[in-house]
Amino acid sequence: MVIGSGLIAKSFSKNKLFDDYLIFASGVSNSNTTDENEFKREENLLMKSLSTDKPLIYFSSIFSSSIDNPYFNHKRDMENLIKNNNSNFYIFRMPQIIGNGGNVNNIINLFVSNILNNKRIEIWKDSERSIIDIDDVVGIISYVIGNKTNNKIYNVSGIESTSVIEIVKILEDILSKKSIISFIDKKSILPSSNCLEIEDSINDLSIDRKDYTKKILKTILEWLFTQNYRL
Repeated sequence: MVIGSGLIAKSFSKNKLFDDYLIFASGVSNSNTTDENEFKREENLLMKSLSTDKPLIYFSSIFSSSIDNPYFNHKRDMENLIKNNNSNFYIFRMPQIIGNGGNVNNIINLFVSNILNNKRIEIWKDSERSIIDIDDVVGIISYVIGNKTNNKIYNVSGIESTSVIEIVKILEDILSKKSIISFIDKKSILPSSNCLEIEDSINDLSIDRKDYTKKILKTILEWLFTQNYRL
């Protein structure tokens, strides 16, 4: 059973392996939101889902352990809600997930739009991101539930970590257009959380780390332009 209608929900609903699981993919998706109504909506829906007899799979954020803002605080609260009220769960702290058919209002598309429209991109100094393709997300989680223990939090950010400025430069190369950048004296370094528990899944799935971020960014931009998405 899948709760949600976005990229994650659509991708997991295609895989029969997850028919015996409850995939909760209806959380708040905008990490900049401060809307308490949005947070409450997810909390109420999650509470109704906790009584399931099926193992619960929940998607949190890799930054939920390191950044103090309303969104990430909410994600920590939802993790605790699950741990205190459910006895058969997997929590996956995810990096930025992208893929064909995904949320067009993510940070990558914002960067692309600003580059194409000559708008300034504000970047936190010393900030980095880990970006992952939705197909690899499905593969990694399939591996974990088949080979790892339940009732744990799994940190998924081990494929490639890339500075935000490098991500912008990759987009510049793909688009053949320079960006306008200004730097803000803040940082958001990926937490040093232990990702070794999913390392064997990356190896067993033969996920190619070489130029991983560049390859998936190129793929998603090609998809966006074939969809005539107005950036």
